Amino acid sequence: MDKKVIDIVYGVVAVFFSLFMLFYLIPTQIVSRRMTQAIEARMFPQFAVMVMAAAGLALVLVRLKGLPDKTILFRKESYSVEWKIMLRQLIFVVAMVAYISLLPVVGFIIMTIVFVYGMLFYFGSLAPIKNIVISVIFSSVAYWIFASLFRVRLPSGWLPF
Repeated sequence: MDKKVIDIVYGVVAVFFSLFMLFYLIPTQIVSRRMTQAIEARMFPQFAVMVMAAAGLALVLVRLKGLPDKTILFRKESYSVEWKIMLRQLIFVVAMVAYISLLPVVGFIIMTIVFVYGMLFYFGSLAPIKNIVISVIFSSVAYWIFASLFRVRLPSGWLPF
């Protein structure tokens, strides 16, 4: 499949998935306790989803503009499946589901360190010390941002804080 066609497909999927999250998942899954707060619990996910939709739309528009022959979008052979790439993406999705499922039990910091380290290794970074440092710094900074700045309680799991 042509790289530009793949990007267009991913962009369209990102836009539709963002709309699904914005209008269905976020309203049904995130409930604000106080309606008088200036910042609600939904605001950050809504902002992130809108950024994802804008990025998907931008990807589609840029790739469409750079596509010399637009009829390639309507040819069946443009959408052939490459199973090796699909398997790689499926493994990533399974890892994400495992991360989300284990997060409440193990805790944000430990699971994020393990997940980031695993993904760095999975996507080609073979420097174990560098991966550990990046994983620890990333999860520490992410924890600090959410716990201190946004005042979001993250699962502590096995850790006492």
